[in-house]
Amino acid sequence: MLWPDTFTNNFQPEIGKAAVEVLEAATWWVTIPTEPVCCGLAWISTGQLKTVRGVLGRTISQLADHAGRAQYILGLEPSCTAVPRSDAPDLLADHPGLYQVRDQSVTLAELLMDHTPGWQPPWLATSASRGDTAR
Repeated sequence: MLWPDTFTNNFQPEIGKAAVEVLEAATWWVTIPTEPVCCGLAWISTGQLKTVRGVLGRTISQLADHAGRAQYILGLEPSCTAVPRSDAPDLLADHPGLYQVRDQSVTLAELLMDHTPGWQPPWLATSASRGDTAR
């Protein structure tokens, strides 16, 4: 499951679209949440713990079924991926599904490098490789 962060969804959706292309080229089947999901990092960083418990609790609930099937949850924003790994156990220790979501959350680099056997980054042509010179 691709976990697009709030910034990607609202300001740079092309990042999410590009991630889907990369994942599908690496032979992953991609799904996305049916409702918006948020790690609550903005509320964590401003000390609004009551708010973050609600926001993060909804996100964990939405991702838990996917994680419970031992499928990865790919966070596009590494800071968002870090929340279930570090802050969430302190904030929502008794939330059902929390530890499955924590254990199945990965970054794009982790998914491709650690969980995609045989995957090699594509060769990208650069201006130097095409013979162009800096001007």
